[in-house]
Amino acid sequence: MNIFKKNEIAEDLQYEIDAVFHEMRCEGVTSDKYLVLVAKLEKLMKLKGERTRSRISSDTLAMIIGNMLIAGLVIGFEQKHVINTKVFSFTQKLK
Repeated sequence: MNIFKKNEIAEDLQYEIDAVFHEMRCEGVTSDKYLVLVAKLEKLMKLKGERTRSRISSDTLAMIIGNMLIAGLVIGFEQKHVINTKVFSFTQKLK
């Protein structure tokens, strides 16, 4: 499955980051190898940041649910009472 492969890649990436941290602890801060390890860590962290997906904020989710609730109420009311639809004027625009 594809989702398991993505999880394995994320675990491998985290393993590499942990290994670099371990090597950095063993090396002295003033050594030349430490600077190479810092550069490698920056690349790994950048790669890890690219692999994470952004999540929907709770404010946006609440706004979407609220808009759907308003639309459902207005449409339900309009089914019982014949009026032109004005549901889109009640909904909030996404930011």
